[in-house]
Amino acid sequence: LYFAANATGVRIGVIDKNGSALNRTTVSAPVNSASTASTMHSSVLDRAVPGDYYSVRVYQTSGGALDHSNNEANFIVQKVD
Repeated sequence: LYFAANATGVRIGVIDKNGSALNRTTVSAPVNSASTASTMHSSVLDRAVPGDYYSVRVYQTSGGALDHSNNEANFIVQKVD
């Protein structure tokens, strides 16, 4: 995940399964300066069954809207037999 540069607040990302956070997938990004973007990475191996769904939640408290780049936000699922 990528957030535009801003020196205020926090940035948090979570991977959810069926509406609840998966263990060990909550990540936060340091907010170092007004000129450096914040980026986060997380991954997990999880056993899924038919009907399960996954989503990514993001949260930021800069006090305003922060842009993110679609080219820098990826969510990949791979089936392993």
